[in-house]
Amino acid sequence: MINLEALIKAAATRGTEPEYSTILEFCTATRTMPEQFCNDYAVWVAKGFYEERLTYEFCDGAMNYLWGFMTTPPVFGEDKNIPEPAYEIYRAFDEGEYHHQGDPSAIDPVEKYTKPLVEELFRGGRLS
Repeated sequence: MINLEALIKAAATRGTEPEYSTILEFCTATRTMPEQFCNDYAVWVAKGFYEERLTYEFCDGAMNYLWGFMTTPPVFGEDKNIPEPAYEIYRAFDEGEYHHQGDPSAIDPVEKYTKPLVEELFRGGRLS
């Protein structure tokens, strides 16, 4: 059976993204609720970034895939109850995707926004 790390690596690589049904089958096989899967996935990605084992590009791709999964019914329904901390981790990587208004062009949004947000999650004790 495929494991969480393999699913994330496939999800982060264009052209190898698993079908959402594969994620749901994984959840069934591991007796993991989809909300917990999303949180485990997001924390694994954030930890790899925080420990500098994973690149921003890899993590951003992985989190964009997870966002699609989390916002596609019937996973979490029409009301989009996105689990935490998965949503907060997604937002941290999203902040690194673009230059923010008022920032000079030389500012790296990953350095200014994503890294501090991810570091705060670990240093603040909310993730381990």
